[in-house]
Amino acid sequence: MRLVALILLAALALVPAASACLFHGYVPSETIVDRMLASRQIVLARPLAESPFKFTAVAALKGDPSDAEIPHLVDSQSRLKMAAHPQDTVMFARDAKDGTWLRLAYLDADFRAVVEGVAARLPDWAAGDDADRSRMFAGLYDHPNRDIRNLAVQELDRVDYAVLRDLDLHPDSRAIRSRLVNVSELHLLPIRVLLIGLSGDPDAQEFLANGVSKLRDTNLALMGAYATAWLELSGAEAAKALSEQYLLDPDTWPTAKELIVEAMAIHSRSGDLSTRRAILAELRGTLARAPELAPAAAQHFGAREDWSLRDALAGVLDANAMDKPGDVIAVRHYVALAANDRNRE
Repeated sequence: MRLVALILLAALALVPAASACLFHGYVPSETIVDRMLASRQIVLARPLAESPFKFTAVAALKGDPSDAEIPHLVDSQSRLKMAAHPQDTVMFARDAKDGTWLRLAYLDADFRAVVEGVAARLPDWAAGDDADRSRMFAGLYDHPNRDIRNLAVQELDRVDYAVLRDLDLHPDSRAIRSRLVNVSELHLLPIRVLLIGLSGDPDAQEFLANGVSKLRDTNLALMGAYATAWLELSGAEAAKALSEQYLLDPDTWPTAKELIVEAMAIHSRSGDLSTRRAILAELRGTLARAPELAPAAAQHFGAREDWSLRDALAGVLDANAMDKPGDVIAVRHYVALAANDRNRE
């Protein structure tokens, strides 16, 4: 386990910096499905018989294959694989804006069946049926085919955390943890950490707690995933530890503290009742002792229209505990919105 932790820490430098994502503090990478949705033409291709280094379209998932002039050459690895597997193809898509042809994926028979299912749903998904899109990939995140499994995990990475919880997933914590050290899949670290939290595996609690501990003095968005997953799996115990050991500790980096607050805001809206109550109790006490956290609390709870910290943040204002005018304005704005919401009740 120590080796796993060391490899993870070395890998974290490649994780994107924090930004305003819906549930884990970073922007998920574009998926094959996103590119398919943004394309005006999608074809499946194989090497041309008389010119084995040139691709020719053999089927179309979108648009007319007859005018598909694919500019990409057949690489040696793909040529050898397709020679051995006549049913395999390579999927190309033509961008709807600039007409550029992009190679999206190498497809074996299993992956092709999934992609064809995606293509059939593209009109509905383009019209905004995100629920169907999430449900489809919720059934594939543990598929034995690595390409299918990784696409499904990437797709789950793009949904709101509340949606992720409602999908009623039952991840295999041990299997997921064994994949965390795969250096070719570092972009999947945050969502896989979240899936570990949703596994219900009590043996993973220490792993998640250790992840938070190792990230306390870093400026990486992965802290948000670990904190969110720990709260999911350990509930009130994690809420207490995150407040006392990290939010109140001056050695915890400010960015890490903000990501912990965001994780608490996520669970304050999406978590079970006992966890929500514990989070609010801990944060109310923490804000009185660490008023510098008030702007982060106002931002992340306010973004989710959660006004449960109104009195705690009003107390910070009354104590004149903030020095920066921008922080004061942000907290005042939250308190005012919370008061308006209460008046509407």
